[in-house]
Amino acid sequence: MDGAANTFIWLPHHTYYVQPVESIETVNVSTGSFDAEQGMAGGAAITVATKSGTNEVHGVAFWFHNNQHFNSSTQYMRTSAYVKPLSILNQGGGTLSGPVIKNKLFYFGSYERTMERTGYSGNYSVAPAPFRDGDFSNWEGCTVCGAALSIVYDPATQAGTDARTRKPFANNIVPKARINPIFDKIQRALPFPNQRNPNSTDNLGGNYFVSAVMPLNRNMYDLKVNYSATPKLAVWGKYSRMGAPVDGRYPFGEMGGDPLGTAGYGATHVNIPTGGFTYTFSPTFLWDGVFGYTRFDQTVTGPQQDKNVGLDVWGIPGTNGGQRFKGRHYALRRAAEYHRVRVQRLG
Repeated sequence: MDGAANTFIWLPHHTYYVQPVESIETVNVSTGSFDAEQGMAGGAAITVATKSGTNEVHGVAFWFHNNQHFNSSTQYMRTSAYVKPLSILNQGGGTLSGPVIKNKLFYFGSYERTMERTGYSGNYSVAPAPFRDGDFSNWEGCTVCGAALSIVYDPATQAGTDARTRKPFANNIVPKARINPIFDKIQRALPFPNQRNPNSTDNLGGNYFVSAVMPLNRNMYDLKVNYSATPKLAVWGKYSRMGAPVDGRYPFGEMGGDPLGTAGYGATHVNIPTGGFTYTFSPTFLWDGVFGYTRFDQTVTGPQQDKNVGLDVWGIPGTNGGQRFKGRHYALRRAAEYHRVRVQRLG
């Protein structure tokens, strides 16, 4: 893209920055005999050149909209109970170019914003309130597999490895004292059932419904300046930036689960400054130079990322590394270890 590498190194079939269509002047596709500057290419090397300013002011504005009501349903979804999931896409922007100094200095700017809202939903299985209290007295169990599966046994009554010696809890109720307080704290952080599933025995499967909307807001900026220093020397510079935060929801909130759309919060930033020059020695010989720098930053965080969940929230001893990994003590200890190893190597 204007001489700067635009290949996602981890996934080479992706690009860092998809330049807005209205900002593109030309596209060149090479399928063989690549130039030296077109490395990391397999089937094709694609070069995109950005528009430049001219002596006249030009501008473009555009807006694209789509939503679920404009889309058709698949054949197997065309039922009276089917509701199309939310899907809203708005994409707008524009360009502006013109002269700063006639015949000398020109500018070109482009902006594009994408706003997408996608609905996701799912049916999950969570334990009802009696189960969390240890009360399985009304549990019918698996009517197909047999009533034996609905009996809760006391593991402390088993003699050795012989499971036949174990005894069930009285009335299928686990005493409160036998429920680990840490486990009790974890299970009570999960949501309770909020729907009835007629296809599940005792309403234990698919008894929790949750929906969420995944928002995506992407902003793309392009700015290019061209300068005709002399009749033979032309200089240009360009800066492209993209910011794309995306936010997803977990079905069980801070307890996680399969993501609804995407996991947690993610923010992607791409910065690509580029510059170049062209010096014409003669009508048949010229010197062209380009410098490009591509920077890609991405932050992804999940729920309770800033907490020591195991130790501080749930109270599980020995989790989150204990004292060895806490605060300044850990940082100083790591620095001392590094310094000691470095001294040994130098010695």
